[in-house]
Amino acid sequence: MSISIIALLSSVILSATNSARRNARDSKRIASIRELQIGLEIYLTSNHRFPDSDNESGHLAFIDLNGKWDTPRDGDFLKDLVDSKSMQGHVFDPLGGPGSAEQDNLRYYRYPAGAFGCPESRGAFYVLGIVDMETSKGTHPLSPNWTCGTADFGEFEFVVGGFED
Repeated sequence: MSISIIALLSSVILSATNSARRNARDSKRIASIRELQIGLEIYLTSNHRFPDSDNESGHLAFIDLNGKWDTPRDGDFLKDLVDSKSMQGHVFDPLGGPGSAEQDNLRYYRYPAGAFGCPESRGAFYVLGIVDMETSKGTHPLSPNWTCGTADFGEFEFVVGGFED
């Protein structure tokens, strides 16, 4: 009898611990997005534009059809932010270190002015998102759900963005 009580209590504690870890990793992801937003605004102030996407071509179908989002694993936008002193250091997904596939969970792209029917007068804009938040299925409750014009960034569970104006 006491062994079953101990087993039951252990499973409850383990479940609570795993849930707390998922919440902590999602909190870290949101903190990374906020840190990147601040870095992007500092970069914008100094350079009068956001960092280019590695694959920026001015042709919208290029990203839409081929999914060429910049990520901490293969994008130079983080390097640009760090090199320009807009950020102290790189950010990474808490599930994996630099160079790991988990780094593709965070994505960035700089769109040209007027993309998706967004107001051209507001200039180019960036989209920064997290594909998979561990504590939600679909849109995370804390996501601002940034959108513009006809753009649908539904592949993200957490998404932010901003204009260069």
